[in-house]
Amino acid sequence: MAIKFNSILGILLVVLATVLLHVSEVQGGRKIVINGDDWVDIPNVQDPKIVEVGRFAIHEINKEAKTELVFLKVIAGQSQIKSTEATINFKLLISALDRDSPHYYQVMVSDKERGKSRNLTSFKECTKFDKDIYTCR
Repeated sequence: MAIKFNSILGILLVVLATVLLHVSEVQGGRKIVINGDDWVDIPNVQDPKIVEVGRFAIHEINKEAKTELVFLKVIAGQSQIKSTEATINFKLLISALDRDSPHYYQVMVSDKERGKSRNLTSFKECTKFDKDIYTCR
């Protein structure tokens, strides 16, 4: 009887360790995946770290395209953790002024090694913005 209990306990420990290392958990209705390809909603887009990523995107596009956009705020966003690459990818919906007129932009920023290396990977103006669901079309 003791041998069966130990083997069952061993199997349960292996299964538990596998679940903790490889499977997503649900917390507060949001899916959280450790080292996965899934995108997770950012619950507080006014967090200074998220705002910094939005400001970085505007700064980079101004530098690259010789524009003078003025960052207003991050409206919504998602993040993706790539721990094997020490990278967090951000998809943000941001607003900025262009010649005193507010515009909406969808940006993607790759943040490696906790901000030591940050790249703007995508920047597009939203031709249509749905304020109810915070999406660009």
